[in-house]
Amino acid sequence: MQNLRVILFIIIVSGAVNAAHAQMDASKWQFFAKYSNGFTLAKTPYYYSGMSVEYQFRPRWTLNWNVEMQTRNDDIYQLHGPMGLIGGPAFMVWAINGSWGFEAVGSTIVLGLMIMAAPEGIGYHIPIGYFWDLSPYVNVLGFDWVQTNQNDGFKSLLYSASAGVRCSFWFADQFFAKGFLETRKAGFLDLSFGGGVALGWSIPASN
Repeated sequence: MQNLRVILFIIIVSGAVNAAHAQMDASKWQFFAKYSNGFTLAKTPYYYSGMSVEYQFRPRWTLNWNVEMQTRNDDIYQLHGPMGLIGGPAFMVWAINGSWGFEAVGSTIVLGLMIMAAPEGIGYHIPIGYFWDLSPYVNVLGFDWVQTNQNDGFKSLLYSASAGVRCSFWFADQFFAKGFLETRKAGFLDLSFGGGVALGWSIPASN
């Protein structure tokens, strides 16, 4: 009898999840401001604030862009962004001054802008009700511009990646709040763990 109850419960929950239509299904773009804090493996607290953008390129799948400013209690500062923000301008400078020459300036600028627009990561949204969804995500094409001395300015450019899960609540047609947990790693700096909150709005998909 107990096994039957468990089976029925699994069937009901699975059916509800599969049939759920989340509010986010109607959104094409999401823009949100966020704040997070956490700690490194060395128990050093950190705090960051920033902006994120998500683009739904197919049902439930989104591309992610993030720009963040992080401070740590050990006076390390990190400015985070997608790799394309560096790769695009670097490509344009190399192409114009190098082998491409000035006759290809137009195509160089177009390609450079395309590189700058490259996403940092990808996410998948799982509806758990009309107003709620869970979104595991991974960002693997990021960089952190790091300042390790308060007087020296930003000098170290490090590869950066993060992964986590967000829970979204849609309190209006185009407005939402998020809570999230994540882990982050930048170059030689310690692995860190944290969480935060976000508030944002969306642009619906055109009919």
